[in-house]
Amino acid sequence: MLRIGLDVGGTFTDVVIADETGVRGTYKVLTSASDPIGPMIEGMKAILERIGAQPAEIGQVVHGTTLVTNAVIERKGASTALITTQGFRDVAEIGREWRYDMYDIFLDPPPVLVPRHHRFEVEERTAAKGDVVIAVKPEAVASIVKTLPEEIRSVAICFLNSYAEPRNERAAADTISKLRPDLYLSVSADIAPEIREFERLSTTITNAYVQPLVEPYLTSFQERLRDAGVRAQLLIVLSNGGLVTAESASRFPVRIIESGPAAGVTGAAYVGRRSSEDRILAFDMGGTTAKVTFIDDGRPLIAREFEAARAYRFRPGSGIPLKVPAVELLEVGAGGGSIASIDTMGRIRVGPESAGSSPGPICYGLGGKQPTVTDADLTLGYLDAQRFLGGRMQLRKDAAQSGIISDIGQPLGLDTLKAAWGVHQVINENMANALRVHSGERGKDPRKYSMVAFGGAGGVHACRVANALRIPTVIFPELASVLSAFGMLSAPLAFDFVRTSRQSFANIDWTTVNALYADMEQEGRALLLNGGAEPGDISIERICDMRFTGQGYEIEVPVPNGTLAHQHESIIRQGFNAVYERLYGRVPAHLIPEALNWRVRVTGKKVDIDPRARRESGPSRLMSTIRQAYFPETGLHDTTVIERAALSQGDKIASPCIVQQDDTTIVVPPGWSGVVDHSFNLVLRYQG
Repeated sequence: MLRIGLDVGGTFTDVVIADETGVRGTYKVLTSASDPIGPMIEGMKAILERIGAQPAEIGQVVHGTTLVTNAVIERKGASTALITTQGFRDVAEIGREWRYDMYDIFLDPPPVLVPRHHRFEVEERTAAKGDVVIAVKPEAVASIVKTLPEEIRSVAICFLNSYAEPRNERAAADTISKLRPDLYLSVSADIAPEIREFERLSTTITNAYVQPLVEPYLTSFQERLRDAGVRAQLLIVLSNGGLVTAESASRFPVRIIESGPAAGVTGAAYVGRRSSEDRILAFDMGGTTAKVTFIDDGRPLIAREFEAARAYRFRPGSGIPLKVPAVELLEVGAGGGSIASIDTMGRIRVGPESAGSSPGPICYGLGGKQPTVTDADLTLGYLDAQRFLGGRMQLRKDAAQSGIISDIGQPLGLDTLKAAWGVHQVINENMANALRVHSGERGKDPRKYSMVAFGGAGGVHACRVANALRIPTVIFPELASVLSAFGMLSAPLAFDFVRTSRQSFANIDWTTVNALYADMEQEGRALLLNGGAEPGDISIERICDMRFTGQGYEIEVPVPNGTLAHQHESIIRQGFNAVYERLYGRVPAHLIPEALNWRVRVTGKKVDIDPRARRESGPSRLMSTIRQAYFPETGLHDTTVIERAALSQGDKIASPCIVQQDDTTIVVPPGWSGVVDHSFNLVLRYQG
């Protein structure tokens, strides 16, 4: 059975195809913003033709998409209405009443996806412990439905304390479904059944806002796959790196908001495991953005809540809070398509605006007029104008040079090479500075990590970013340019569940806890079996959000599987004490802990794919040529260009040099040396 991974990025769409022997081939094609499905079908057909296979041989298609995050950032979701408890319709706007910049009198509040005139109230009330005090009246809900504006396509239902008892929400949803079956419905008890009203409301609204876009998109994608002769199952990457069916993704689209980047992290974790590296810094630089995350012992950091569409990238509180599990990523507007300009103070400014795939960098010859990072890298001699995308796309070096000198060089009095180097170095420092902030917030020391660099532009910039952060080792996988698409194929089916039940460890009700876990695990097993998992391959991981009574924030503690009883209390408390001491240095002995949220992660069988299977046996000697490239340490220099396809296990390289392959380029600046390891990764180490 062939499996195919399809990753739609801001500039390129990546395709990877594999079978039980390993990766069979890869392909890159320019992304189309107006029709993202078209390039995926094009790339799929091209790669099938290349390996001599038929569409009917594909048994599984795995897809990662930026559709949800783009819709939220650009405010291009569907017209949505909110129905909530009487007196609570302004919670969406009031939020936490937290000014993320207390000194900015022109501060932009976080966006509200549902305007006030589309937010409606209904009389109902559920107590905090789950008692229904006032039942919702169907006629009251019907009255609201009849007055909904014509443009409304989706409705979010979020009642007070419904995480404890969803009866009123479900009754309201039933009434709406009978009166208006054409409306999309998002019920908070299904989307985010956990405590904290504002975040639960925000998550439910976001799900409703994008659902009318995601379901038709995935339906259309499946239809076009069938038209192309593919009858395979379609799986979608979740923000936590796991996979679900297209049907589940259509129901919970808010969970795929970080779909593509999460797959890249899964791929980087896979590379780290094969390289026996237990501390990995995943560095993904594509055409539009750069993403970074820390991976310890093969497990990336998972955030249970994060913000989308921040007004200010590094200001917590300036975005839309979402209660969904997601790989904890730092995302910077830095990629090959990032536009370079001169700011009002006469300094080089690069990004966050991107030329994307249309019109793209000047050197693409597709109408781009503003110089970009790719134009600078081509001018510096790092890229081969004749070999871009394996020779399928010719770059215009003369046009890139003209753009660099006219927009950057002449205003600053710099020659072409120094202007291009300025652009290159600014984007490197932008990424390094953002990573310094991120690592400090997470208590991580980048010097203790090995960087796994991937993405189309990652190889050109990784060593300079590593230099700035004093990271000693950079690993370049053979599939670096398409590692996100590869990560999709190595990801398991997985889904996360959560239920809130506040339990003090002074008197914990294990009957309630066991019932919650049994319910979540049963739902999780059914979901994975529907996705094609075998019963014996499903594993269960339990987690509990705990804190000391009176605290406002929780920490995650592992919980044993099986039926829980009084004897498990000490095991869980020991786990809590260990995590608490690691984070805060000491554990107050006189305080009693309490549990707030009970979580389950249900995971299918992990997939092991050999990325080396696509390699054809090449000559053992290093095939190389010479190209002039600029390094500030040497000036314009005759630089060795090595064909990566000729590299074999154990081969060593010296700097400065350029390692070139069909879909990406690796720049090895002075001070670095490298070796090809047993997995055919190119491992570079800084020698100083």
